[in-house]
Amino acid sequence: MRRTILCCDIGTSSFKVALIDENAQIVCYKKIYYNTSEKNLWFNCLAKICSEIFYQIDNCELVAIGISGNGPTLVSDEKVYLWNKTQNFKKYKGNSIFLPKLLSIRHENAQIWEDTKTFFCGPEFLCWQLTGNKITSIPEERFKSSYWTEKDLIKFKIDKSKLPQFNLFTNSVGKLQKKTQNELNIPNSCIPTNGIDVFCTGSDFVALLIGTNTLFPGNACNRTGTSEGINLCTKIPLKSLSIRTLPSINSKYFNASILIDECGAKLASYKNTAFKNISFENAIKKIFENPKSKGFKLLEEMAFTVKNKIKILQKHAKKAGIQEIENLIISGNQSSIPEFLQLKANIIGIPLETTTCTDAELMGNFIVASTGLNHFNTIEEAASFCVQTKDIFEPTKKYKKLL
Repeated sequence: MRRTILCCDIGTSSFKVALIDENAQIVCYKKIYYNTSEKNLWFNCLAKICSEIFYQIDNCELVAIGISGNGPTLVSDEKVYLWNKTQNFKKYKGNSIFLPKLLSIRHENAQIWEDTKTFFCGPEFLCWQLTGNKITSIPEERFKSSYWTEKDLIKFKIDKSKLPQFNLFTNSVGKLQKKTQNELNIPNSCIPTNGIDVFCTGSDFVALLIGTNTLFPGNACNRTGTSEGINLCTKIPLKSLSIRTLPSINSKYFNASILIDECGAKLASYKNTAFKNISFENAIKKIFENPKSKGFKLLEEMAFTVKNKIKILQKHAKKAGIQEIENLIISGNQSSIPEFLQLKANIIGIPLETTTCTDAELMGNFIVASTGLNHFNTIEEAASFCVQTKDIFEPTKKYKKLL
């Protein structure tokens, strides 16, 4: 019987799932789009997808479920506070990406704050629904400051009982509950005798770095979607106001990142206006049919924006005497559109790579769960085996300026 892991990523506008086998091959892929954020939405998406795939695939044993999601989205007993629709508390100064949201919630509605027993990060909330166990998932100790520390909680007078304790992401959150198995419509024939372990990778940022193998100095990735970002693994921290430096998942290194908020949002807005009733991929293909269109100019602008952000990373990497970006792994909705990737490679001037899993967060979840199940000794070993190149787009033409 084929052993599989069900890998889920909670996006801002979609819920993505891949069933991946022990050879890191994708057996099945599903995506559900949504424009709402009620607290049972993700569970209902998962139930719908499970009811479809496990009755279409024979000879399949589900050994684990791995979950990641957008951050810093928070969930209370009653409400989802999306990362892009919750204001940051302006008086907060520090490294945490979650505390500004928590403090804003408390400031805006003290009664909701008092009445709420637990505030979850997004993927941890879904894990709690599946297992009944409350945790906050981190890859390693250095990440605590990006969430909260004891010092933070004391300083801002936050009751630590409202926040689940930290759990290393390769430790199982717990077993899938029997009643939940039934609600998800998973057939008994797919359940191993020792049950299904649930793993929480946590932030989609963490899942992305693992799923693109951005774990060694010089390795870089470009996440595309509603928001876009560039990440570079470095030996030492890069110091710049325009670069966010965080720990790497590899405890020896660091990660330098630049977020590009405007790109994906502009393209999504244009697509929803000009090509409302067709898929993102087909909309881009339509845009390429008319290189003089507003849409094509927008694609060029996006690529030049990425190029300029890479220049910032390259400049500071060179200044620090560390390896610069030589190629870039693409993940997300752009990775399945070769026309756009070739244009982007031409403009940026470095090779772009895609992997066999276009949504790298899903492969990141597979790697974390597989390592947690002791199929691999380390995350790095697992990523080296599982992250496989699909296509490489070499620059074939120089763009000197925006046409």
